[in-house]
Amino acid sequence: MGKLPENTTEVEAGSKVKMPEKWLTDTVAYVSTEDGKQIEESKKVASVYAVSTGEGETIPVPIGFYYVGGKINEGVVISDNEADRYEVGVDKTTHEYATKLKGNQFVWIPCKIEEYKKINWRKRKYKMGYGNRLSRI
Repeated sequence: MGKLPENTTEVEAGSKVKMPEKWLTDTVAYVSTEDGKQIEESKKVASVYAVSTGEGETIPVPIGFYYVGGKINEGVVISDNEADRYEVGVDKTTHEYATKLKGNQFVWIPCKIEEYKKINWRKRKYKMGYGNRLSRI
């Protein structure tokens, strides 16, 4: 396999592109040779591959999953079934197509830290009542 292209706005959506350096981590492999010497090799690896959205954005897709569609600022859908893979001209993120997809879909939804609210459910105390209704203590 040749080198993957840099991601630009000219790269078609769904195409594999060059991995951003920050997604790679160093891993060390130790190999023993026939004569008993031990060789240490260092490689940069990742558990994702890079896919273009067609607008110069690069999406990390876990190995074994496939880009279905979407953009970073709108949300991205991936699937564990290759049949759901992105097709040029088909928006599989609409309800019409999403209900026909074959695999399990996962959605990355963009959000802003300012809009994030954490709810600590442990602070609330509930007990079971009749009919499995929850009542607040």
